[in-house]
Amino acid sequence: MDKVRSVKRILLMTGIYPPDIGGPATFIPQLESFLRDRGWTVEVLTLANSKEARSFSTDQITRVRRSLPLPIRALVTILKGLRLARTSDVVLANGLHEEAALISILTKSPLVVKVVGNPVWEKMNSANHSIDLSEDSFVEFPHQSLKLGSRLRLKLWLWSLDRARALFVPGEILVEHLKNLGLKSQTKMIPNGVSVDRINEDSKEVDVLSISRLVPWKNIDILIESAKQKFFSLEIIGEGPQEDTLKKQALGESNIRFLGRLAPEAVQARLRKARIFALLSDYEGMSFSLIEALSLGTPCVVSDIRSNRDVVAEGGGVKVPLRDVRNTGEVITKLLEDEGLLALLGKSALENAKNNFVLYETLEKVERLLLEYAR
Repeated sequence: MDKVRSVKRILLMTGIYPPDIGGPATFIPQLESFLRDRGWTVEVLTLANSKEARSFSTDQITRVRRSLPLPIRALVTILKGLRLARTSDVVLANGLHEEAALISILTKSPLVVKVVGNPVWEKMNSANHSIDLSEDSFVEFPHQSLKLGSRLRLKLWLWSLDRARALFVPGEILVEHLKNLGLKSQTKMIPNGVSVDRINEDSKEVDVLSISRLVPWKNIDILIESAKQKFFSLEIIGEGPQEDTLKKQALGESNIRFLGRLAPEAVQARLRKARIFALLSDYEGMSFSLIEALSLGTPCVVSDIRSNRDVVAEGGGVKVPLRDVRNTGEVITKLLEDEGLLALLGKSALENAKNNFVLYETLEKVERLLLEYAR
């Protein structure tokens, strides 16, 4: 109990933060609010677009311009982090791992890290989706055969993770992946959580909704092609390097809409208006959007990969073969034609979320981890 009272200050570091969207941009504000309510003093250090860096910075949220050249951006982040971490009892990094490691070393602040993916793997997959970087090969990532630049980036990232007192990940696949890479730090599994709602009774305006970064391994192109063939309405929330390509693919299709980046409240509002949530990724650590859909009682159609199977194992989801346009379209069409089945899936989705993905329980586990290693 004495330690709970004495530990009051934390620095949260993240590469993305609202108005950005994505897993860390969801998790960090949730943890921030939870810890403040528990009596912690919380500082946030994040990256932001130039306008947002000027407009949204406050006394407790420090933003560094994302548009700065990488060496300058890293230096500015480290300098700002040194000032903030000097009085912190612990630093938690959900992104910005290399900068956080150096800040931890220089200030002697204990470092706890959340890992939701491998940035080297993501960069390679964004550049060349034709190479074998599926979920199965992700676990056995061929790091020994990487080109020099990628190998050096990977070594630097692993070095930063090994500086942490503790690591935690949302899914077992990440535990296996990090172990295969030879990481020395012990890795704890803490599933993502969401605020569990009641069955969503809002009137529906769209057949299928997808929420994701527009990157190759999310397979939004498969979903678009299925919508073109089966004529169901589709909304896509998110932005990313594939945006122009995907919009060209959907050109002239009135049943397909791109909504871009939306604030979290607007994302949830659109999710409430959808009959089905779709996630067809090659790989996921554990999708916040998928769990949020379950918590609203929204039936889910997911690619048949281990991380998605783990999330929908206790209900709420229908699995489709990976990158299978025809099968995906047929499954979605059959669900849309059967309101009774959709209702049953919605109820099981909500029960699954209540039993396995409660936000308060997730945040309590994270706080206990922080208290264990804080100085």
